Amino acid sequence: MRVCYFGKYDPAYSRNAVIRKGLAQSGVEVVECRIDSGLGTAQYSGLLAQMRQVKGRLDAIIVAEHNQFVVPLAWAWACQCGARLVFDPLTSIYNTDVVDRRVVAACSWTARRRFWLDALSMRLADAVLADTDQHRQYFAAMFGLRLDKVHVVPVGADDELYKPSSPQKASPHFLVLFWGTYIPLHGVETILHTAYLLRDRKDIIIELIGDGQMYVAARRLADELGLPATMFRPRVPRTELPNAIAQADVCLGIFGDTPKARRVVPNKVYEALAMRKPVITGDSPALREFFVPGEHLWAVPMADSQGLAEAILMLKDNLALREAVAEQGHARFCEYFTPRTIGYRVKQILDQIV
Repeated sequence: MRVCYFGKYDPAYSRNAVIRKGLAQSGVEVVECRIDSGLGTAQYSGLLAQMRQVKGRLDAIIVAEHNQFVVPLAWAWACQCGARLVFDPLTSIYNTDVVDRRVVAACSWTARRRFWLDALSMRLADAVLADTDQHRQYFAAMFGLRLDKVHVVPVGADDELYKPSSPQKASPHFLVLFWGTYIPLHGVETILHTAYLLRDRKDIIIELIGDGQMYVAARRLADELGLPATMFRPRVPRTELPNAIAQADVCLGIFGDTPKARRVVPNKVYEALAMRKPVITGDSPALREFFVPGEHLWAVPMADSQGLAEAILMLKDNLALREAVAEQGHARFCEYFTPRTIGYRVKQILDQIV
């Protein structure tokens, strides 16, 4: 089987990198038609130039995450060359910008345009991928899709980049680590309130790596709570992130009290499990599709700083529990969420539609 990965995307971004690597491991030839930048019609012109470089038969075209705008171009190309079209939206751009991040007004033309781009791109595809069944149900209900058209493919993580290691710790403190882009579903304010509750525990350090939409608000809240500025660290290159994770005693997932937070299992959870780290994250229906809280990881109610503080203290004070959760979470990752297993799942979907 020969497929083309299509769109404007970062080839190192976890979602497409895991699927492309997994497909190759499943014996699928993957060629790329990719641009790094461009807005509006510039995306079309850039991709058209790349399309001319792709020679030979194609069985399927897979449009990468967040590429709703260019799906019509991929659809036209698929019709021309007799290939099937698969779209992996990962998220709805309408839900992300209008509902979750609230950077676009709900009554605006921009919001309506995002909704119809979501609907059109998913309807044009022969198959749509979703990272959880919660997202599968949402896509089908929101955009009028048949459920059997939407297939669940978890996010996973690259097990060659994220793998267990035991470096010498740089600090004797118990390190609780979060990394991310400070979007609302991350619930960074919950982590900061947890840090405030644990402010007298000088043996515990909570660190946050990254920046993004809510970063300024997070720094302002930290100042109001009297938290140290040293708990904030700038974003690190993806290739250096595993070194930072290796220093952590516990890794944090997401805690945002939003509908979207309940539909996703984020990259950071898979990355930490791949490195055999104990994880605490917000409980959700999506999380329970893949993991058993208390066995593979630890879950607390969303937006519950008191619950998160208690979970951190419990794992800190119980080494046997901490190690058991880390080991069982890592075993779960190795069984279901490596590129090989995820690539095999996508290969099965392609076999059904090609």
